[in-house]
Amino acid sequence: MLLSHVVAILQVNDSYGDGMADFVQDALEANGATVGYSGGPIYVDNDENTAVGVYRRYTKTDKDGHMQEIAYAVPASVILDAWGEYVCEKRYQPQRKNLHKENDFVYQALKTDFTGRDAEIELLNRFVQHNDSPLLWQAVVAEGGSGKSRLAYEFAHSLDSTWHCELVTQADLTVSKLNRIYEEAGRNLLLIADYAYTDTNELGDWIENILADTPEHDIRILMLQRQGNDPNNKSKWLESLEKKLGNVNDYMFAPEIRINRLSKDDIYIVMESYAQSKGKTLDGKECGALYEALERVDPELLRPLFAMFITDAYLEDPKRPLNWKREEALEHFCERERVAINKAVSEDCQDAAQLLTVLATITGGYSFKKGELPDFDAFEATENIGYKLYKAGIAVKADKEYTVDAITPDILGEYFVKMYLETHFNDIPDILNAAQEHKPSETDDFLTRLFTDHEADLDFIEKCCNNYLNAYSVSWGLVRRADKDKLAAIYERSKDPKIKSLLCVQYAKGLFNHFNNQTDSEEAKGILAELKILHETAHNDEVTVEYAKGLVNYIGKFSDSAEAKGILAELKILHE
Repeated sequence: MLLSHVVAILQVNDSYGDGMADFVQDALEANGATVGYSGGPIYVDNDENTAVGVYRRYTKTDKDGHMQEIAYAVPASVILDAWGEYVCEKRYQPQRKNLHKENDFVYQALKTDFTGRDAEIELLNRFVQHNDSPLLWQAVVAEGGSGKSRLAYEFAHSLDSTWHCELVTQADLTVSKLNRIYEEAGRNLLLIADYAYTDTNELGDWIENILADTPEHDIRILMLQRQGNDPNNKSKWLESLEKKLGNVNDYMFAPEIRINRLSKDDIYIVMESYAQSKGKTLDGKECGALYEALERVDPELLRPLFAMFITDAYLEDPKRPLNWKREEALEHFCERERVAINKAVSEDCQDAAQLLTVLATITGGYSFKKGELPDFDAFEATENIGYKLYKAGIAVKADKEYTVDAITPDILGEYFVKMYLETHFNDIPDILNAAQEHKPSETDDFLTRLFTDHEADLDFIEKCCNNYLNAYSVSWGLVRRADKDKLAAIYERSKDPKIKSLLCVQYAKGLFNHFNNQTDSEEAKGILAELKILHETAHNDEVTVEYAKGLVNYIGKFSDSAEAKGILAELKILHE
C-alpha cells in the first residue's frame, strides 16, 4: 500500500517544485549514478517480477552526433526515506498517519449515512438562493456532537458549480485572507465558520469593505455555533460583530437554524451504517439495546456522535457500553487516545507528547520551532521533541516548524483536556497562560466550550479562572449551561475586584437563563428575587439590565393583569 502510494505520486511529474530535482538527484547518487537530473516527468515501471524502479528518461547527443535516450533505474527501496523526508517538508505525508486525525468520529470520515436533516437542508437552500441582498449570514445552532459540521459539509457538497464553498478558521478571518478567498472564488461564495469565534473584528471590516461597492457575486456566511442554554443571550462572536457593524440583523437571513434531535429510526441508521463501515452488521435487537444505552448516556439530545461512540465500543466488546453513563463513554475514548499517544513515542517523550496534545487541543493546533516551547518540566526533560513527535506521526513538519493537531471531535478533545488538567491541577494556570499566549481567541473559545459541554467541580472551575480573560470565558460557559449555583459560588469566592465584578454580571446572566427554563411561576419568582438582591447589592448597570429582562419575561410567561401592573411599576423605577 505504501509503495503504491509513492508510485502514484511520482507519476504526477515534478509538481512539487525545485525540491523534486534535489530529491531525485539524491536517489540517483545513492544508487551510484553520476548523471544529473534537472526536473521533468518521472516514470515508474513495474515489471512482471514486481521490481519497481524510478526512471528519468531524456535525450543526449553522443560523440558521433547521434541522439540517445538515457534512462536510469533506482530501486524504490532506495528512495523511500528521501521521499518521506521531502514530502513531509511539503506538509504531505503519504507514509505517516497523523495520530490525532486518524479518527472515525470526525464528520470528514463519513462513517455514517447522512439522515434525518431534510428540513435543515431545505432552510439552507432558501438561505443561499435568497436574492434580496448580496451578503447574508445565517447561524446553525446545536449542542456539540449533534451534527452541525456534517450538515454544513453535506450542504456544501450539494450546491451546484455557481457556488464556491470555503471552510474558514480563526486564522482566515482577516481582511487580506477573506479578500483572497473571495477573489479566487470568482463566483458566489459560501463561507462556513465551523464554530463561531470570539474575535470577529476583521470579519466586520471585510464586510464593510465588501458592501462599500455592490459585490459582483453573492456572499453567504454560515456560522456554526454551540447552543448551550442561552437562547436570550447573544453569542460572543455576535456581540463582537455587532460592535463593529451596528445592527447585524440587517444581514441576517432568518432566525438561527436549530438542529433538532434525530428520530429513533434515524439513530438506528447512524448505528447500522457505522457498524457497516467497520465491516460489521447490527440486527434489530442489537440496535434496540444500543439505543437504550444512548438514552442513558445522552438522554436529552440523543446525539449521533454518542451513538457512534456506543456502537464503536459495542463492536469491540458487546458488554462494555450497555450500562455506560456519559462520563464513562468519554473517559473510554480519551483513555484510548492517551494510550495511543504513549505507544507512539518512547517513554522519555510521553509527558511532552501528552502536554503538547493538550495545548494543541486548547488552541486548535500548536506550532513551534526547536527551542521555542514554553517552560515546562516535560519539555526540558526531552531533547528534539518536535522531531520525535514528527517521527511518531503526532506532529507534522514544514519549514523547520512542527505542528501538533487538536484531538477531535471537539467534545472528545475538551474532555481529554479536562482529564489532563484534573490530574495536573497545580499546573492549570501555567498551561492556560501558555495557550493564551499562543492563540488567545482560540483559547477563549475553547474554555467557553469546555464549561458549556461538561460538568466540573468548583475547585477546578476556580483554578481555571486564574485571570480576567480566562474567568470571562469560563463563566460564559457556565452562563450557557444556566449553572447559577456554580456562578454564585465562584462569584462569592473571587478575591480580585475586577474578576469579581465580571463574575457578578455573569452570575446575573446565569440567573436570567435559569429563569427562562422555568415552567413553574413560584420557581420563577424565586429566581427573580435572587436577581433583585443582586441588582440592589451590586450597583452594576449590566446586572440591572438582566433583572429588567427577567421582569419583562415574567409578565409574558406567568403574570395576570394585576401582577403585571406591579411589575411595570418596578420597571419604571429601574428606568428612572
